Amino acid sequence: MTLQILDREKNKLYSDGNFWELSRKEENDCFYGVSFVSSIKFIEENLLPFYQDIELILGLSDNGNNSIGQRMQELMDKRVSWVNYVENNLESEFAKRILDGSLRLRFTKDKLIHSKVYLMENKEQNTYQCFTGSMNLTETAVLKNFEQLIWDYGSKNDDLYQLYKQMYDDIKKSSATYLDSKRLKGFLVKDNSKQTQLNVYTDSINMLSNSADTDEKVNFPSDEVKVYLNDTTKEIQNGNLGKKEAVTVNQTIKLFTELGNLRKEKTLKKATSEILNLNQIIEYQENSKKSSKKKSDVDYFPKPALIWNNEFEKLFTAPKVGEGGQVLKQVSLSDEELKEKLQLFCDIVNEYDTYKLSGEGWQTLGFLLYLYEAPFIWRVRDLYDLADKSKHREDVPIAVALIGQGKTGKSTLGRRLAAKLTGALNFTGSGEFEARSKYVNKAISEVLNEYLQTSGPVSPLMIDDVRPDLTTRQYFEDMIKRNSNSITGPMPTAIFTMNKEDDSKGVVSNRHEIARRIWFLSFESSFKGNSKEGDLKVDELLNRADSDLYYLCQQLLEEYFKDISEEDAIKIQADFLYPIKKILKDLLVKYDLFQEIEKFFEKDNYDYALYRGKSDWHMLIEQVKEPDDFSFIESNGKLQAQFNKQAFNKLSDGTNKNNGSSQMGLYYNNLPRKYEISDSSKYGTSGFMIDVDNFDKWMGEPVLRKKYEDTHGITDKKEKEEETYRQAKMQAQIQMDLQKDLVKQVVDAMDERNKKKKGFFGKIFGGK
Repeated sequence: MTLQILDREKNKLYSDGNFWELSRKEENDCFYGVSFVSSIKFIEENLLPFYQDIELILGLSDNGNNSIGQRMQELMDKRVSWVNYVENNLESEFAKRILDGSLRLRFTKDKLIHSKVYLMENKEQNTYQCFTGSMNLTETAVLKNFEQLIWDYGSKNDDLYQLYKQMYDDIKKSSATYLDSKRLKGFLVKDNSKQTQLNVYTDSINMLSNSADTDEKVNFPSDEVKVYLNDTTKEIQNGNLGKKEAVTVNQTIKLFTELGNLRKEKTLKKATSEILNLNQIIEYQENSKKSSKKKSDVDYFPKPALIWNNEFEKLFTAPKVGEGGQVLKQVSLSDEELKEKLQLFCDIVNEYDTYKLSGEGWQTLGFLLYLYEAPFIWRVRDLYDLADKSKHREDVPIAVALIGQGKTGKSTLGRRLAAKLTGALNFTGSGEFEARSKYVNKAISEVLNEYLQTSGPVSPLMIDDVRPDLTTRQYFEDMIKRNSNSITGPMPTAIFTMNKEDDSKGVVSNRHEIARRIWFLSFESSFKGNSKEGDLKVDELLNRADSDLYYLCQQLLEEYFKDISEEDAIKIQADFLYPIKKILKDLLVKYDLFQEIEKFFEKDNYDYALYRGKSDWHMLIEQVKEPDDFSFIESNGKLQAQFNKQAFNKLSDGTNKNNGSSQMGLYYNNLPRKYEISDSSKYGTSGFMIDVDNFDKWMGEPVLRKKYEDTHGITDKKEKEEETYRQAKMQAQIQMDLQKDLVKQVVDAMDERNKKKKGFFGKIFGGK
C-alpha cells in the first residue's frame, strides 16, 4: 500500500497506512463521507457491515473540458443505474438500507470538492474520528494509489470536531439528494422498469437549473453549456464521439437551448420520455452483445440510420440508432456525374416498364420516389394536419409494400436497390424473426412498433418476404393505426416486400384503415425473354447504382422544407410525393432527361385499390345468375345491381374465416371508393347495391352493362334492330345507286344530242 496517514494527535506518520484498520473502531456507528466517486460494491463491502448510519456526498464530475457532459451523464444515467440495482436487488443489504433511511446518497450540486472528508462518530460515547485528504472511496485509492490523509480523533466536544462538522455541513449545503428512501419509494414501480426509469429521469430533469441560488437544484451555467454544445456538436459532425458520449450530447440538446438555457417546462416534460427512449436503445445494444442467441429489437433497426436532430434541424447519420453519429454527408457532383446518375435513375424505371411483359414503370417510379422522400414523410404528415380538415396525417402512408408473385423484380427493388441507396445493408428477412418467436407476424409487429416509437430515426425499416396476411391481423392494424394517428414530428417508415400466393395467407388486407396507411405497389409481370437475361440486365443497372443521388436529394429536401410556400403547401396536400417530384423534376429538366419518364410523373400516384380484385369480380359476374345471386334495378334513369349474399355463399370453403359474410365483405372492400361504386349505407347482412356505370368505369369495359343486356334480351333486340337498320340502309343504298345510274344515262343522252347540234350549226357558220 502507498497510503500515507498522519496521526496528528500522536505526531505519527503511517507511511504504509491501513485505512480500514485505523477507521473501523468498534465504538463508531456513523459514517459521513465526501468523495468524488464510489460504487455500490464498495459501499456494500466496506461500509454497510460496520456502520449503522451512513451518509455520502459524491462529486458529480471533476473539472475538465467535458465537465458538463460528465455531470449530465452521472445525473441522468448513473443515477438510473443505481436505482435499477435497488429495484432488481430488493433483498440486498444496500437496498434495505436505502429504503429504511440508514443509507443516504447525495451529490455535489454546484461547487466541485477537491478535499475528501470522512467523519465517523459514536453517538452514545460522544466521540469522533475524521480523515481528510486526497483519497476517494474506491478500492484503487485505498489500496493502490499514492494518497495522503490527516487523521484526527477525540471528543465531539472538542473545537476541532466542531470545525470538521461545520466543514461537512457546508459541503452538504452545496449538495442535493441523489438517492434516499423518500425519493426511491417514489421511483420504484412494481413490474414496470420503464416507468421506474421515467420517474428517475423526470426527477433528475426537475433538478436542473441555470441558477446557483436555487435549493436542491443542480446548476448548469448557461455559458458553460453553450460552449459544451458548440464543441461537442463539432465532434458529432466529425464522427468522433462514442456511444455514451453521443447520448449525453443528445440529452443536453433536448434539455438546453443553443444559448445554454433550460427549455420551457412543456418541452422538458416531453424530453423525459425521449431521453428514456434514447437510453433504452443503448441498453438493447449492450444486451444484444451479451446474448448472441436472441436478437433484441434494435438488432433489426437499419444500419446505418438517418436521424433527425430537432435542435439543429439537420439529418445525422449513425452506424446504429442511438450511437454517435455525424451530420449528413454532403454530396458534390460535377454536371457530367450528376447527369449520369439521373440517367441511371431513368434507366431503372424504364427497365421495369419496357422490358416486362406488362409495363410496371409506374409502380417502380412510385417506390423510388417514396424511398427518396421517406426521411421527410413526417414533414408532410405534420403539414397535412395544419393545412385544412380534408386531409389528416394518417392519409400519408407510413409504410410501402411491394406485393406480387415471385421473379418479378420486387425484392430486387425493395431489398437490394433500397439497401444500397440508403446504406442500410442489414435489410431483414422475415425468416430471421422465426428465431425470435414462432409467431413471426407478431414478432414483426412488435419490432416495427418499437422502431416507429423510437425518437430520432427517419430511415425506413426494411423487411423482405413478409406474408401478406400480416396486414389482416388485428394487432397489426391496431399498431399501424395507433402510430399513424398519434406520432407527431420526426418518425421513420417501413418497407415490406410481400409474395402474393393463392392461399389465405397470401391475401392483403383491403380495409381502408390499412390501405390509407400502407401504400401497396403491385409487381405481377415477368421480364421479357429469358428470365436469366432479364436478371442480368437488372443486375448490370444495380451494380452501377450508388447512394450519391439519394443523399443529394436529402440535402435538397432538407433545404426545401425550411421554407414552404403557400402554393407548394396546397400541392403537397394534393400529393404527398410532391416535394421529391419537384426536386427530381427540376434536376431532370435541367439535364434534358425529364421526357424519358415524364409519362409516369404526369399520372396520379399508383393506386393498388384500382387494380385489386378486378379479375375476381370479372369471374364472379360471369358465374352469378338472376334472381337468386343478383338482380338489376332501374331508378331515376340509373341502372343498379343488387348483389345478394347467396352469390358469395358459393365462394365459401365452409370455414368460419371464409364464410359467405367474409367473402361478401372482401368483394365489397375491393370496390375502390374513388369511383363511388357503392354507398356504405346500402350495405347490409343480406347484400349490397352497386352503380352499374361506375362499376364498368372502374373495370374499363361494360362488364355489368353487357350482363344486363344479355340477361334481359336487350342484346337480341338490339341485334334485330341493327339488322333491320342495316337492311334498310342497304336498300336505300341500292336505290341511291339506281338513281345515280338513271341520272347518268340522262346526262349522257343530253351530251350526245348537244354534240350533234354543234356539228350542224358549225357547217352553216363556216366552222369546222
